[in-house]
Amino acid sequence: MDTIITLFLFFLTIYAIYKFIIKPFFIWLFLPFIDPIAASERKQKREAMFKKLKEEKALIAENKYIEDNERVYDHKLCAYCHSYNLVKLEEKVGDAFWRYANLNGSQDMRRKNINYQLASVLADHRCNDCGAITLFSYYASDKPSINGPIYSRLLLKDSPNKNIKKIGYNWPSTEG
Repeated sequence: MDTIITLFLFFLTIYAIYKFIIKPFFIWLFLPFIDPIAASERKQKREAMFKKLKEEKALIAENKYIEDNERVYDHKLCAYCHSYNLVKLEEKVGDAFWRYANLNGSQDMRRKNINYQLASVLADHRCNDCGAITLFSYYASDKPSINGPIYSRLLLKDSPNKNIKKIGYNWPSTEG
């Protein structure tokens, strides 16, 4: 009886080695030559997966924290006439994101002590001197506010008064 159990376990071990090690290795090695269609389908799936990961990384990079070496504008000026006489029309706080995030946007747990959520602010201002409307984008921060440093300025609507000369421009400059 002992020899029967020993032989059974021996053949079971041989079968397991064949099924889980040898056969998958040979399929991986020779399948492109045996079934080129299946191999090309696997290659297309793998390329699609990498393309999707790359797109997700690009989306995350667009919302990432602004780097320290970029220019900071400390004052609000009209993008048409460079006047300080502005009135806030609308303020919108953007979606919060993690300072250090995974590909899917969730919190990176490897940085527990230094990771926090950031959000940026967009605000429309109307100039009392010329009537133009300017959009200001503020740097992302853990306490978003329109009192923080300005990241960019964009002229949304030109002045209705044609007697005022345009001397302003967008930050960062969109011209040549």
